[in-house]
Amino acid sequence: RIETRISTVTGDIDWLRKEHPQWPGLQSIVEIESIRELKDKKEEEKRYYISSLFPDAKRILEATRQHWGVENRLHWVLDVCFGDDQSRIRKGNAPGNIAVIRKCALNLLQKIKQGRPRSSIKRLRKLAGWDVGFLDVVLSTQF
Repeated sequence: RIETRISTVTGDIDWLRKEHPQWPGLQSIVEIESIRELKDKKEEEKRYYISSLFPDAKRILEATRQHWGVENRLHWVLDVCFGDDQSRIRKGNAPGNIAVIRKCALNLLQKIKQGRPRSSIKRLRKLAGWDVGFLDVVLSTQF
């Protein structure tokens, strides 16, 4: 797979600042073009952002890559270890509340995992469900 990302940035946004005074830190508008080539298939996508960063195309491209890398890793872990994509919780405040609880549990398990490098998050989660003593250890973990 070959991936190419092209970042185009402008700081000429006085018109946008006038239109949206509620965004006092606005510095730039960004276009990131992603081109993915895999065998015979080519996909192109453009994403647009407003940013509080100085209009530096290289720095903004790196920042967006880091942001999405963190997001993708977090969502992958939540899906694999907690079955996030299979959840049927959809009404009212429940989805947001469960998301907070899952992320808190993930943070606690990641802290425990530092002392048990050979154990997976999924295994530690199951162990906490099976062993009340281990659950107490997880819930009393200090950051």
